[in-house]
Amino acid sequence: MTRRAVRYLSTLAVAAALVAGSVGATVPGAAAVPSAGPARPHTRAAAATAEPVVRYAALGDSYSSGEGNPPFDPASGNCHRSAAAWPRVVARQDKRIVITAHIACSGATSKALRRRYNEEPPQLRQLRLVPGHVDLVTVTIGGNDIGFARVLADCFLSDCVLDGALARARTRIRKRLPPVLARDYRGLVAADRESTVVVVGYPRLFPTSQSRTVGCRWLSRRERITLNRLAALLDRTISRSARRAGVRYVSVLGALDRHELCSRRSWVYPIGPRGGQLRGHPLAPGQNAIAAIVRPRLAALR
Repeated sequence: MTRRAVRYLSTLAVAAALVAGSVGATVPGAAAVPSAGPARPHTRAAAATAEPVVRYAALGDSYSSGEGNPPFDPASGNCHRSAAAWPRVVARQDKRIVITAHIACSGATSKALRRRYNEEPPQLRQLRLVPGHVDLVTVTIGGNDIGFARVLADCFLSDCVLDGALARARTRIRKRLPPVLARDYRGLVAADRESTVVVVGYPRLFPTSQSRTVGCRWLSRRERITLNRLAALLDRTISRSARRAGVRYVSVLGALDRHELCSRRSWVYPIGPRGGQLRGHPLAPGQNAIAAIVRPRLAALR
């Protein structure tokens, strides 16, 4: 991360942000996060040795809001922002990162970056209204634009290979998604040209072998293979779009390896008749696994 992307705060200010637990100013609709008040180092040596602090904002959809892990922040409404979400895990594990705005919203499509969604202002507007400079922005976006939740529901209720649902999703990924992502990334960069933008992908949700697939009678071998191929195609498409836009990309495709849906020790909320929006989202161990991939990549930017 460039020197412009970090700010040096005193050691006591960092402690205030992490320990005091006070609720600071947040943008409209965003989850409240700890904030640090001004503090004066006891000595010049303390000021000289203060750790660089990164002010962090997490945008996007349910894969950044922490969907699947109630209880959710009451102020987040249907956006379902959870303390178990991987962006918050990253901030808890790396004390140099202070999450100043958790803006991600469950169900968000790319339009939510620029338009009001779930009774919240556009996410880009929320980002611009964060008090002070934001050093680091992460985003997960695009999954809802290709209708992946509807695809999973179709696979559960029908044969999503035979009825063409997966073929249609493939077409949307290849033809519709790249220009949408290009516009999204341009908007993120324009929102604050001094921020470092990092795009984070989506994990593969199904086992890579039939022998590790258990308990899901609705999932055929052909559906499982095709769904995993679509996940890989989505990962490549997002990666390529991020590279063309000049922003960084972190793939988490294998984050749930051996713990996918329909595996013996799944880290994903199961697909079934119950569960509502929780279905198909990583549980706390899955969120931790995503954080374990993302955190060192963010640390390497500093």
